[in-house]
Amino acid sequence: MPIWVFHSDDDNIVSIQPNVEMVNELRKYNNKVEFTVYHGVKHASWRPTYVDNPVIYEWFAKQDRKNNRPETIQMDTDACSKYSGSYLMGSDTLTIDYGKGHFTLILPTGQQINLLTESESIFSIRENPQFGIKFQIDKGVIKGFYTIVDNKQFARKLTPTNR
Repeated sequence: MPIWVFHSDDDNIVSIQPNVEMVNELRKYNNKVEFTVYHGVKHASWRPTYVDNPVIYEWFAKQDRKNNRPETIQMDTDACSKYSGSYLMGSDTLTIDYGKGHFTLILPTGQQINLLTESESIFSIRENPQFGIKFQIDKGVIKGFYTIVDNKQFARKLTPTNR
């Protein structure tokens, strides 16, 4: 995910150091982090960012999930097994399967949709990454997932006792 951080080197209200540390940490996981340090604007870094910098608005316009495909993470096999299983959404049963190193969402029609793992709670659709699912996890237990972007429907995970 692209991130652009702005700060003044002589800000007398908020120290630049926490932003320097944050940017350094973010760059370990994200190669799309920009950091602009202004000189001599004190706590008014908003002015050179939003008033004197028309490029920022072009940059904003480019930021969407279609143009910035999500980075994926690798989870260990044991962690992956907790996502696999059946989920009830309305009256439809959906299945999430893990095999051959990736997750697949299987619809009631049998259609299979490949998923990308962006984090331990967000999976996106490989072919259309602006759509996806966000898992509800309580104390390490998957309770279900919400769909992202559309109507945010909830799918409750079925266990042997609540099928």
